[in-house]
Amino acid sequence: MMASTLGTLTKLDHASNTALMLAYVAPAKGDEVGLLGFADDVRSLPAAAAGRGQFLRITEEPSPDRR
Repeated sequence: MMASTLGTLTKLDHASNTALMLAYVAPAKGDEVGLLGFADDVRSLPAAAAGRGQFLRITEEPSPDRR
């Protein structure tokens, strides 16, 4: 269902963009941010943390098979 499009992007792209925007904005307001990436199992789980560097940790977190 997430493969269908809304405009030029898929629903999955819209959901991913929204999550990344929230992860970018929330630390500026003092909130902690984390992210759980999964498919058949958990692929990525950077711990929640505050600060501007957290966005980079989330976007650069390697999957377990690439560590």
